[in-house]
Amino acid sequence: MNLDEKSQVIKFINNYKTAYENSNSISLNCYETPQKFKFEEQLEISNIDDSYLNNMPESEHISSIFVIDGDRHEDISKMDDIREQSGNTYKSKTDIVIITITINKSFLIEEYELNNKYIFSTLKDFFYSVSSNKLSWTLSLKKMNIFLINDNDYLCEFESDFLNIKPYGCEIKEDDINEHALERFMKFNKIYTIYEDKKIRTYFDYPLTWLSTNECYELVYVSKNLLDSFFKIICNNDLGESKYLIRGHKAITVELIDMDIPKETAIQVGELFDFILDDEKHHDKLNILRNTLTIFLDSNSSTSTLIETCEEILKSVKYNFNLYIQDKVKLFLEQKNKLLQEFINTTKKIEDLTNGLIAQIRTVLLSLLGTIFLSLIGDINKSKTSAIMNLVLLSYIFYLLVNMILIWKQLQQKEALLYSLKNYTQELGVIGENQDNNLSYASLEKKYLKKHLDIYSNYRKWMLLSLGGLILLFISLYISNMFDFFPWPKELIKIIIGY
Repeated sequence: MNLDEKSQVIKFINNYKTAYENSNSISLNCYETPQKFKFEEQLEISNIDDSYLNNMPESEHISSIFVIDGDRHEDISKMDDIREQSGNTYKSKTDIVIITITINKSFLIEEYELNNKYIFSTLKDFFYSVSSNKLSWTLSLKKMNIFLINDNDYLCEFESDFLNIKPYGCEIKEDDINEHALERFMKFNKIYTIYEDKKIRTYFDYPLTWLSTNECYELVYVSKNLLDSFFKIICNNDLGESKYLIRGHKAITVELIDMDIPKETAIQVGELFDFILDDEKHHDKLNILRNTLTIFLDSNSSTSTLIETCEEILKSVKYNFNLYIQDKVKLFLEQKNKLLQEFINTTKKIEDLTNGLIAQIRTVLLSLLGTIFLSLIGDINKSKTSAIMNLVLLSYIFYLLVNMILIWKQLQQKEALLYSLKNYTQELGVIGENQDNNLSYASLEKKYLKKHLDIYSNYRKWMLLSLGGLILLFISLYISNMFDFFPWPKELIKIIIGY
């Protein structure tokens, strides 16, 4: 289609919408979807000379349906067809004609080599499609481009990180969404993954889509969408019709109305949104924002109240967050000291376990030098002494076995200490939030416990091996003495002690 034909269609659309503002004999309903313009005109046949459809340009992209007294007439496609069929009598006919005109939009913007593009008559029509979720991005890495054919409907050409709104006919090139804006959008979705009702399914639901990057703040619908999308995210409950419930120091209901917002307010709302865009401290920051909003606003507040107090709200939010950080730092230092003290205490307990092992070793060694064993070993062949010797050997086997079991079970005591310490470390939330690797369990264990644990493990290992060897020796001596065979253990003992 040539440019002249396009301009004729555009002119027809603009004029047709207002053609019957002062007419009582013709009614017109206008509809618009992202793909089509649709007009439904109703009049009597006698009034067809007054219809603006007499000025409809011929185009393959315009289709019409004529219904007369409830019957569709396939052979009628324009007003002249009615005149030809009725002759001069049409001026006296009162039959009702309903004419539906459909204009495909695609041909009007086919010249723009853009991935994401739509054309609308007015901003109102565009935002109706936005609120109805009828628009979508063909390519999510590219900006959306909206063209308006009504020259009187916009005061400036709107641009943001995600969206351009331009008058129809202007030149425009394909723009990528900048990398920083995409990163912030992905960060937001990551934060709100767990909140089903807060998920962003399209850039149109994202507040920064409506924050101008070229200082165009005079569009009422844009301002309304900026505030609506912001409050939908920070509110506790979306009540519908631009009413939002917020719970902080008190519960309030804020109702937004259609009105311009100053450039300063739009920028401040953008800063408030940036404030909560923190994947580590989002929950705390959101609570600070809600509490602050409920101090400055009440249930009688509207858009105008927000405009008046937005600067103070932003200052207060930043101030309260600084206090929050100071409290967090203080708490962090307290918990850090507690944690370090807990590791020191655990180190002492491990040392006590090690000292206990050493004491047990000394006790076992001293007991082996008991006078009963030394006195009986010299008269080992006497039957009475042999029986007592068996009793002594069994006593030692039992004694050593009990010590071995106790030392074996000490491992559970050590593991319980370490398990409690690990849980204590993980429960210190401030350390987790700051992600200080120097205060992680693995780091502190290596710094404070590893050497003591190694010493304990070595002592325990050699103690178990020693006890196991002694138990085997005493069992051999018992068998040798009891059954009078397998004599080499007794002989070996005699040689060692010089008997």
